Amino acid sequence: MGKFYTSKYDRLFKKIFFKEEDHDLLEELIEEITKLVIHVEKIVNC
Repeated sequence: MGKFYTSKYDRLFKKIFFKEEDHDLLEELIEEITKLVIHVEKIVNC
């Protein structure tokens, strides 16, 4: 059986990547996955 992901991983992801000073980390992750160049202007808390 594969690993089951719960919301605790989502919280960790948000804590790492959604900080204002770490937009570059989120940009790099998205660019690596999508192979597109992006620029994060603002992250809105849902």
